[in-house]
Amino acid sequence: LYNELDKAAAYAGAGNEITREIIAKIVTRDLDYVVFEVLDQFIANRATDGLRTLNGLMENGEKPLMIAERLRDKAKLTLQARQLIDKRIGKDEITRRLGVSSGYAWRVSDSAKRLTSAQIAALTDAAEALSRVTTMQLTGQAKAEDALIRALMLLAHR
Repeated sequence: LYNELDKAAAYAGAGNEITREIIAKIVTRDLDYVVFEVLDQFIANRATDGLRTLNGLMENGEKPLMIAERLRDKAKLTLQARQLIDKRIGKDEITRRLGVSSGYAWRVSDSAKRLTSAQIAALTDAAEALSRVTTMQLTGQAKAEDALIRALMLLAHR
C-alpha cells in the first residue's frame, strides 16, 4: 500500500493533491482480489457493501461482462474447492486439481471452507446466472450490469 501511495504522490508532484484520477492511472489494481471481495460480501449477506465495491469497479472502467466472467470463474472455483475439501483432499492436491497457484488456491479454499449449505446452493445458482450474463446482453434480455447485479443478489437473499 505504501508503495502504491508513493507512486501516486510522485505522479501528482510535491504539494499536489492525489486525486481519484491519479489513483486510477497509477495504483495497481488487482481485479481478482476485488472480485473475491465482491463475492465474499454478497455471500456474507452484505449486499450494500458488495454493490458499493462493484460500482467502484465499474466507475474505474471495468466492464460488467468482464466482471461477470471473473465472478463466475471465482464462484465455480470456490464450489470446486468446497467439493474437494468435503472429500478431505489435501491442500497440495486441491491446488493441483484447481490448476491455480498455491496462494490462489488458499484464497479459494479459505472462502470455500466458510460456506454453509444454503450459501453453497446460492453460489451454485449465482454461478449459473453469471454464466448467462453475456447471453442476456447479446440477446437484449437485459443489460449486462443489470444481469450481473441480479445474479449477485441471488447470494444475498438466502
